[in-house]
Amino acid sequence: MGDRMEEQLLLVPSGRGLLPSLAISAGLLVFDVVSGLTGKLPSWLAIASGSLFAGLVVAGVVILARSWNKPWQARLDVDGVTVRGLPLVPWSALAEVRISRLRPSWLTIPRRDRVVVFVPRPGQRVPSVVVYGPSRSATSTFGAKTRLRVYGSSFVLVTSLVKATPGEIAAAVRRLSTVPCVGD
Repeated sequence: MGDRMEEQLLLVPSGRGLLPSLAISAGLLVFDVVSGLTGKLPSWLAIASGSLFAGLVVAGVVILARSWNKPWQARLDVDGVTVRGLPLVPWSALAEVRISRLRPSWLTIPRRDRVVVFVPRPGQRVPSVVVYGPSRSATSTFGAKTRLRVYGSSFVLVTSLVKATPGEIAAAVRRLSTVPCVGD
């Protein structure tokens, strides 16, 4: 059993990566409410933008709450990559694993978030999924096409929202497979 545990990397959710976005949204909500109450913002704009920021704060809090005591979201082992609730993607189906910056990069200033992209071999299919912390999103065709255009695959993991660094993930890929792992 001990050997089997060393032959895998469990990617467990981490709310830590979400905290900066949540703090910014909460700050903008407070600013919006104060600006609306003091008359510095037209009431219609204060209500519209306040609703948007409140929605972002609520969504962030829900995601953080779901991340506590959550088991792994993705697992890398000698057989391949498994996302909870989806079939195993064997290493033989992957051409490479690429680590790159989250795009568009202006979304993450000043942080330099990374994504791990599982690029399939020609003719192989991978799930159309974004793994981010406590959740995974089996997204629309539009989202899959966008990720395919931006990253070269529709199977993407956001590293800032799991308890593993890009380096640890790259080391696990190299230890568990012969699939090339490239990137910054």
